[in-house]
Amino acid sequence: EPLSEPEDDGDVLLERIDGECDGEAEVDILEYETNLMVDTMDDDVLFVTARGLGLERLFINHLVMYSDQKLLVFVVNTSAHDESFLIPRLKALTGNGHAAPKIINSGVSTTDREAIYLEGGVQFITSRILLVDFLCGRVPVENVAGIVVYRAHQVLTSFQESFILRMFREKKRGGFVKAFTDFPSAISSLGELQRLVTRLYVKRVRIVPRFDADVKATFDRTPVSVVELSVDVPSILRRCHSTLVELLKVCGRDLKTTVGSSRKNKSGDETEEESLTGIAYLPTQLEKEIADRRSFATEKQRRLLNEIAQLRKLLQTAENIDACSLLARITAMKTENEGDVPSWMISSMSGRLFTDIETLAGCSKEKGKGEFQPPPKWAVYASVLEEIGGMDVPENVGDHGASVLVFTSDDALTRQLADLTKTGMEYSKQAVRRQLPLIMGGVSRVTSDATPLWNPEDVQMYMRDQEDHGEIVKELQANQKTAARATKRRRQVAQSMMPASDDGKVQTRIVQFGILHHKKKRARKGTEEPSTSKDYEEEVKQEEDDEVKESPKVKDTRAPLVIACHGQRSNVIKQLETLQPAFIVLYNTDMVTLRQIEIYKALNAERALKVYVLQYRNSTEEDRYLSAMSRERIAFENLTREMQTLLVPRSFDAIREEAPRLRLALSSRAGGGDLRPEGEEEERPKIIVDMREFQSELPTVIYKKGYDVVAATLEVGDYVLTPDTVVERKALDDLTQSLQSGRVFKQTEQMLRHYANVVLLIESGTKFDSRIVNGGPFQGELSRHCREIRMQMCMLVRKFPRLRIIWSADPDNSAEFFTELKMNKPDADLATAISFHGDDAVDASMDVSHPSSSQVAKPAKPRKLNAVIQRVLTEAFPFLGAGDIRKLMTSEKIKCVADLLRADKETLAEILSDAHAERIALLTSFDFGSNRD
Repeated sequence: EPLSEPEDDGDVLLERIDGECDGEAEVDILEYETNLMVDTMDDDVLFVTARGLGLERLFINHLVMYSDQKLLVFVVNTSAHDESFLIPRLKALTGNGHAAPKIINSGVSTTDREAIYLEGGVQFITSRILLVDFLCGRVPVENVAGIVVYRAHQVLTSFQESFILRMFREKKRGGFVKAFTDFPSAISSLGELQRLVTRLYVKRVRIVPRFDADVKATFDRTPVSVVELSVDVPSILRRCHSTLVELLKVCGRDLKTTVGSSRKNKSGDETEEESLTGIAYLPTQLEKEIADRRSFATEKQRRLLNEIAQLRKLLQTAENIDACSLLARITAMKTENEGDVPSWMISSMSGRLFTDIETLAGCSKEKGKGEFQPPPKWAVYASVLEEIGGMDVPENVGDHGASVLVFTSDDALTRQLADLTKTGMEYSKQAVRRQLPLIMGGVSRVTSDATPLWNPEDVQMYMRDQEDHGEIVKELQANQKTAARATKRRRQVAQSMMPASDDGKVQTRIVQFGILHHKKKRARKGTEEPSTSKDYEEEVKQEEDDEVKESPKVKDTRAPLVIACHGQRSNVIKQLETLQPAFIVLYNTDMVTLRQIEIYKALNAERALKVYVLQYRNSTEEDRYLSAMSRERIAFENLTREMQTLLVPRSFDAIREEAPRLRLALSSRAGGGDLRPEGEEEERPKIIVDMREFQSELPTVIYKKGYDVVAATLEVGDYVLTPDTVVERKALDDLTQSLQSGRVFKQTEQMLRHYANVVLLIESGTKFDSRIVNGGPFQGELSRHCREIRMQMCMLVRKFPRLRIIWSADPDNSAEFFTELKMNKPDADLATAISFHGDDAVDASMDVSHPSSSQVAKPAKPRKLNAVIQRVLTEAFPFLGAGDIRKLMTSEKIKCVADLLRADKETLAEILSDAHAERIALLTSFDFGSNRD
């Protein structure tokens, strides 16, 4: 059997996937990871894990299983950072007998992509390229074993991956789909899990919380030695924290009042105070909704959103860094916003806040009076390093000895802790006061001597991910291109020499399906070979000598101390794997980092590890940590309840409808009989869709309706239905921004120039169901901003009378309109649709093809035009196109409107066509007393 039952021997339960070829690394798998993979091996499943519970490990373990040349597995929805972290580890875990991972992006040509697909293995590919290749038939679907989706919760807001999975289910029913996410709160709202399961085309959901029985049993076998240090917060600092939290709640209440009573609370009976409890730590649901529709937001709402973000940053600074840095940031805010001071700065609470911060910073009205009060954690941090330095070097340390790893919450704190560790308390006290002016109690130079807490030469900072993704991709793509082309040549030679094949069937080994053999871990290395009596005597003698020797201290071994930021999970994992620390100091408590340390300890049970956790007692920092755990617990409870009523289909309905069309008789004598000859199949009608439109749901709905979607990069229009019909789709917020910038005027003119029938499709959706911001400019809002938007809309209708506007409630409604417009019409030509360019592209190509000598020497930067003046000129001279207006505004002979009115016909003819120059000259020189028509 491929998977063996592990034995519970009291130690860490690990299993290793042993490769069949030399040079292949071993994969350590924890017990709960093994159970997960065995339980879901044959299922189309969505994994929802808790934050920090090793989603990357579970993801890589699945990719190792499918790293076989006989399998083709696509990995979608990964970012450049994800690929730079996952691919080197996957390459290290797969040996010569497995297919190396591959990256397919825009730098890989179409011919090379077709060859790489035939190479098999795990292939990281962008959703856009995979979508186009699926539509164009370049993907060998019969070879595709499955698709793996990373960060699956993002599929709720992006439709490319869902479209890909639908075509995959349609063309290959037996393929698998596995999706991974560790954001349970993103899918815990009512109905979100059902929507995600529907879009991913999976049949099962597997949730993995921290309180899962298998997870708890695995970590309980190797508990981490944790020392919790609760730090008392001075009353004046606690008052600063509470004042900032109260200011945040006040801004949150003001934000709720701007929405109006028409908005219903999505959380049911949640009170106002409960909805504002976590505003100090994370954006509320109301903030997210207004941010999504920021173009509809009023000036007050935008101001409140900015102030809430400012206060959150100040609270984070007050918790982590010193009072001088906090005071310097507030002073910088006042200086930057002299004309428009934030409203919270003029409130009664802010005066008390500024007084408390100045007291902590040692500032007073009298020069030089007052004493700077450092953060209480500084003294505790110094005592922890002193304790670690005086301890004996533990046994079974990593390759770097008794190394120390310090985790912080941000880069600014990382730099400050590094300076504190290298220079000591007194030196750092004066150093932080240098950023204040002398009149506020600052110092011009540091007079104290440095008393380092650790050897400065052994202190290092690791601030951000330093792996070069570009180099990784470049090297990998060069290798995969060479291998793919060589294999293609060998395949062509083999096919030319291959005789007629018989129908014999060969039983495929189970390894060829990507299932690797699991092997039990040996209990102890000493039991691998029996030891002789001579070896035993030497070991006893060595142990006696070790007892006589005195164990060295940590500070005497020059152990490295690394200070890193745990902002990105990969940073924590890399530092733990690289440094193999014996001591870890968590300067800021973080739930995700603690769980990753638990995983590291479970994988390295024999190594010594001690963790120090520093946390303010009864503080906002503690509330933030407890709030994160509470939100995750509630999210998993909601997911568990929704899974009880989850509708999962037995089989996926990927059958497409037939595109509606009028049934016309072939001749007048047919009399409505057989309309087409027998056996003749009708081709599906085609619609050309711009690539940017695949971020919306409409292309998927069109595809379901029976139309073939042709993906292309269009400069004019979004959907080309027929040779003379084009559609520009705008969501309500996009339409608002386009009207403000004037972009929709230019797009409409370009479409009218190339197509006879131009349609502006204005599409609403679920995002606009709730009346946030009192409905916006198209739902009755009476603010000046909304009135201006409606005025621009009226100008658009009056300027382009040939423009047809369709208002649609949702994508399904839009697809029905497309059906009516497309009925029995010929398909548009793809080459013709792509050949249409906007005015800017034409002007740019002309400039490039005919450069002047001065332009060759020093290329001129394009001048940004005033959108308001451009729109006014378009209205004043409706016979001029956008390109003509641009030529006028960029001309050296016409600097302003007065120059335009004074210009003669010859001057205008140098810029515009003769006909346009004559019309403008006639208008500017027209005699009002004349009777001429």
